[in-house]
Amino acid sequence: MLNLNFRNSNRGKIVKPLIIIIAIVLVLIGVKYISANKSSSNGITVSSSKDVKSMRITLNQTFDLPIPTKDNSLSPLKVTFTTAQLTNRIVVGGKAKNAAKGTQFLMLNLLIENSNNKRVNLKTRDMIRLIDNNNKKFAPRYFNKDVAIEADAVKKDTLGFLVPEDIKIFKIQYGLVSSGDKKILELKFE
Repeated sequence: MLNLNFRNSNRGKIVKPLIIIIAIVLVLIGVKYISANKSSSNGITVSSSKDVKSMRITLNQTFDLPIPTKDNSLSPLKVTFTTAQLTNRIVVGGKAKNAAKGTQFLMLNLLIENSNNKRVNLKTRDMIRLIDNNNKKFAPRYFNKDVAIEADAVKKDTLGFLVPEDIKIFKIQYGLVSSGDKKILELKFE
């Protein structure tokens, strides 16, 4: 007759630790899988691989962005263009996206500072336009729907445009689309 009483058998001393070790290994594998497939906090990242072509420039261009309220009670947000990048691959929602032949992605990385004591929701796609050679303005193709900047906090965000592969000089208009005060930022990739 088979003895299944693990408490009194020597097998119980081996089987219980073995089951615990297997459970720990499975949990660690699950954590590694989840973190490997997790998208960035803002949903858009630039992929890194041997076949990725990429050029990056540092901008550090800062401007104040007024927050439209009925009573103008909130201080403007401080927005900094940190870097701009031309690349042939980005990751959107955890999936790699390659630019079509003859095109590339122009990605703008932003740092948004909220010095107010209230949370601010912002649509960054409503403050930036790409201006082409014919003075046509294009809204970002890749963006986050709403960016929530907590009170007294800083948030990173990324916006992207699909642009021709042979163009290396760009004009970016920034400022709220609904207001009249807009400025131009020139980007030159060499």
